[in-house]
Amino acid sequence: MSATRLTADLFESVPDIRPSQEMMAESAVLLRGFAKAFEAALIADIGDPRQPVETGSLRTGGYAYGVAVTGNVAYVADGWEGLKAVMVADRTHPSLLGSYQTPGWAFGVTATWTTAWVADAFGGLRVLNVSDPANPVEVQRAEMPGGHAGKVVVDGGVAYVVDRNRGLRVLSLTAGSGLTQLGSI
Repeated sequence: MSATRLTADLFESVPDIRPSQEMMAESAVLLRGFAKAFEAALIADIGDPRQPVETGSLRTGGYAYGVAVTGNVAYVADGWEGLKAVMVADRTHPSLLGSYQTPGWAFGVTATWTTAWVADAFGGLRVLNVSDPANPVEVQRAEMPGGHAGKVVVDGGVAYVVDRNRGLRVLSLTAGSGLTQLGSI
């Protein structure tokens, strides 16, 4: 990942305290995109970016601050409701697959087929096994006392966490040794 792209990923959508109304296309797998909206996960056809069209939505209970899409599953960082796994194969009728209640407020998420990293405000960074999206399980965490994790980007064995109170934190994700802070600015 280039330094320019990493910087753009980290800072272009650091969440504000107010829920965002902006459109955010996340995955080519979804073909047309998955968006975030106030109190709901929104699916939109963005084939013509000048005329997006809502095709489906799902009320999530919290505020859908962030989203990461892997295949037909969208992982929604849903504020005080934690992480939601949403099946989006049918773009007109998304459905809730599972959820995980984080201790903080889930603001950002990055995901692969097996792992979701959740920027959980005062709950720090939460690492979840999502091999079974219906039953996410926390496997690691990095507490960030006095911090406010708002966005996370993972590149290889490193997590870059935007901490609204303390700047950028860089964490090692080396298996077996737990999450350790490599540096910060």
